[in-house]
Amino acid sequence: MNENRSIIDASPGETITIGPFCPEDAEGIGALFKAVYGDAYPVRIFYNPQALTEANSEGTYYSIVARREDGKVVGAMHLFRSAPYEALYEVGSGLVLREYRNMGLNRRMFDFVFEQWIPQQQGIEEAWGEPVCNHVINQKAVVDLGYIEMALEVALMPAETYDQEKSASGRVAALSAFRCYRSSPHTVYLPLAYEKELRFLYSALDDERTFLISDQELPDGLESKADMTVFDFAGVCRIALRSLGSDFEAYIRELEAKAVDQRAVVLQ
Repeated sequence: MNENRSIIDASPGETITIGPFCPEDAEGIGALFKAVYGDAYPVRIFYNPQALTEANSEGTYYSIVARREDGKVVGAMHLFRSAPYEALYEVGSGLVLREYRNMGLNRRMFDFVFEQWIPQQQGIEEAWGEPVCNHVINQKAVVDLGYIEMALEVALMPAETYDQEKSASGRVAALSAFRCYRSSPHTVYLPLAYEKELRFLYSALDDERTFLISDQELPDGLESKADMTVFDFAGVCRIALRSLGSDFEAYIRELEAKAVDQRAVVLQ
């Protein structure tokens, strides 16, 4: 098997190839999202072929595609940067065309991405994903593939995202699961108030951490900095903190107020 692709015999006379993104896949990925979600998927880049092609070229997104011999895209998964650390990639926005489900295609894409493709990428040290909780397929798959569940994101996705499939009656929660590909032992400073909870979370990791208690005040003269992204349709605001200073309390309150003004109902 070519290490850069995986080939599946989907049905008699039909072959599906799983492999990295090619520019000619961009239109097909957009058509796939429309077929599954209509125009309701909150991450809009998938409906914009030029933007998706540029993102794959820059390395801010990586699309993995399942395509028929005639080039039609029938499944896709994506890796993208959503955290301050550029070597940590989120894996998500995976989907399969309805008529190609229940034949193991989703699992074969998982196997290709997690066991073949990511280990070859020197710029990816760790990957994480958000298997949604309105079905258990992806939850089971990520555990089987060595991912460790670390958090529950309550009410993450709006029910409207799943109107086409009628698989949710309200907002949908998701799990946060992580897998380390490049070991990086280091020291973690735990806030005393959350020491017990954090030690419990870290106990599941398969990488080494040394724990010290953080008992000092935030430094004077250092400004807090963060990146804030609001996903309008989903009503979700994600705040990624890059540095903490003595102004943190006022700073985070200001960001939260801005998020609420932009109609975010879930703040992370």
